[in-house]
Amino acid sequence: MISSGTRAILAAAISGALVGSGVGYFLWLWALKHTTPTKVVVFLSLSPVTATILGALILSETVTATFLFGLAAVAFGLIVAHRERS
Repeated sequence: MISSGTRAILAAAISGALVGSGVGYFLWLWALKHTTPTKVVVFLSLSPVTATILGALILSETVTATFLFGLAAVAFGLIVAHRERS
């Protein structure tokens, strides 16, 4: 079994090195090439969601009702930001 300290280091390494810098930066630039900066920047609100999901998966942290409410609010915000205007 992996100790909680080792899991914390693993979580920081994965989210910081892979998701946060390499893959995240590539996807950011790709999105900027294919759509407007206004539409791309609203996805920054997914950072806490990603951190919570990784914390639950890697560190066995508890996902609370507050997280689910926040996830719904972020999803609603993304839908509003990307809807077609009439």
